[in-house]
Amino acid sequence: MTDPRLQRTKFAARAATLADQFQNAVEEYPVGVHHGVMTAPESSTGGGVQALQHIRLVPREGEGRTYVVGNANRVERFAEVRTLEYLDRVSQERFGEPTGFNPVEYAQFVAAAEQFLEMFGLSVTRATHPPSLRPPPPEPRQFVVSKLAIVAIVIWCMALVAIGLAIGVAMKKGH
Repeated sequence: MTDPRLQRTKFAARAATLADQFQNAVEEYPVGVHHGVMTAPESSTGGGVQALQHIRLVPREGEGRTYVVGNANRVERFAEVRTLEYLDRVSQERFGEPTGFNPVEYAQFVAAAEQFLEMFGLSVTRATHPPSLRPPPPEPRQFVVSKLAIVAIVIWCMALVAIGLAIGVAMKKGH
C-alpha cells in the first residue's frame, strides 16, 4: 500500500513540510497545556488555491479548547499571527470567557512562530482586532410614508371634515 503522503501534490507536499517543521520549531514554547501545530492539506491544495494553513494551539492531552491563533499561505507568501487580546475577544464572544493563557508564554510562542514563518520567506503580520462573530444589529427601520398614503390620508381627512360639516348643518336645521 502506498503511503498517502507520497501522493500529495507539489503545493500540498510543501505545505505538509512547513507544518511538520513548524511543530518542531515551536515545541519548546508551550502555552499552558497547549502546544502549537499547523494544519497540512490532506492531498491537494488545488494548485495552491487552497494553500491556507491554520496555526492552532491544541491541548496536549486532547481535552479542552483548540484556538486558531493564525494562518500561513506559502503560495501567497504571507502569514498572520493573532495577538492574545484578539484571542481573548474571540474566546469571550464564543465561550463567555477569555482564554486564560499566560501572556508571557503566549508572547514567547508568537515570537518563535513569527521567526519560523519569516525564515520561510513569509511576510508576517499581527492581527489585533477580530471581526465580531455576532451578526450585525438590524438597521433601524425608518418610517417611510409613500405619496399614495399621503394622498389617501388627505382625502380621508377631507372626507371627515365634510361629514362633520354635513352633520353640523343637519343639526342646525333640525333646531
